[in-house]
Amino acid sequence: SITINYVYQHGCEVGGIAGAHTDNQIGMAGVGFKSKIFPIKIMAGSSLKYSYQSIVYAAVRGLKVLNCSWGAPVAYSTINKSIIDYAVANDVAIVAAGGNKGTNGATIFDTFYPAAYKGVLGVGETYYSDMVTDNSVMGVQTRIMAPGVNNWATRNNNQYTSNTSGTSYSSPVVSGAVAYARGKHPQLSAIQALEFVRQCTDNITELNSMNKALIPGRLNMKKIVTIEPFSIPAILPEKFNYFTESGTPTTRFKANEKAKLNIDFKNYLGKATNLTFTLSVAYDPANSIEIIDSVATLGEIQTESTGLIGDFSFKLKFANKGRVIFRVDIAADNNYKDFFKFEFVPSSDMALIANKNIKIS
Repeated sequence: SITINYVYQHGCEVGGIAGAHTDNQIGMAGVGFKSKIFPIKIMAGSSLKYSYQSIVYAAVRGLKVLNCSWGAPVAYSTINKSIIDYAVANDVAIVAAGGNKGTNGATIFDTFYPAAYKGVLGVGETYYSDMVTDNSVMGVQTRIMAPGVNNWATRNNNQYTSNTSGTSYSSPVVSGAVAYARGKHPQLSAIQALEFVRQCTDNITELNSMNKALIPGRLNMKKIVTIEPFSIPAILPEKFNYFTESGTPTTRFKANEKAKLNIDFKNYLGKATNLTFTLSVAYDPANSIEIIDSVATLGEIQTESTGLIGDFSFKLKFANKGRVIFRVDIAADNNYKDFFKFEFVPSSDMALIANKNIKIS
């Protein structure tokens, strides 16, 4: 099932893209072949009043794929993250719009939630030419691309439209693909299904001249049909650990200070051998970061196993309170390639002190 938690005509359009009935000689065909649609109304007037409540509802009802064609560049919320965790623990695969430029003044580098929460697959927007749209936000939450401009969609009153645009319309393309993948591969958990689909993509960076380091792959449905999920790994970062050069844990650094970084990770799909991890800077408009030690290696990682990548090191050339986006490229045997990106504020006004029981800013 694909759950669509939006309202008005927008919701009708999104629902049709994800799962309109196929092979019936009527209108259009949705991406999620033979999937069922379960709509959830989340708005009161113009307010997203029941957005996160709807995620809990989807978990309670046992729904398998949740499409969230909404989001904003708001602050991280521990409460909202706990709601995402609850849904994922109840095997809900959550797909969300990666965000549109201009939403609450957002630039293309901003972080949108819920797409950026761990356990959610954020979707960016392309034209059918595979060019990334000027509208699509490419922050750390955007981990897969899909067409969003002029997608055929259902409308109210038995109508159809192709006048779509925005990551709200690329998100249900991926939601439909995830629903299809979960039907074809029912052994996959919610996270495994998301990560499998995320890697069933084509590289489109050579077609795009701007921000290449931030652009993930564009969905390729044929690969969902032809690739065995556990023939590839799916390595996801779990925690980013920063230290001073002497080894003291910290989350902020001074000018000319060297920093160490290692990353806790988990492999959600197939075994991988002879892994190489390479750290680079994907976005740093102030040019404040100098990478010193960029490469780490690992002999192998088994399915459902955890590990530690590092140590990487970098130097902060001068104090920077702005957002930096790092990228880690992954290479392994059998010509396997992948990457993940994450953000960091080198000279934040706040420090985070934490143990297993409490966090204090």
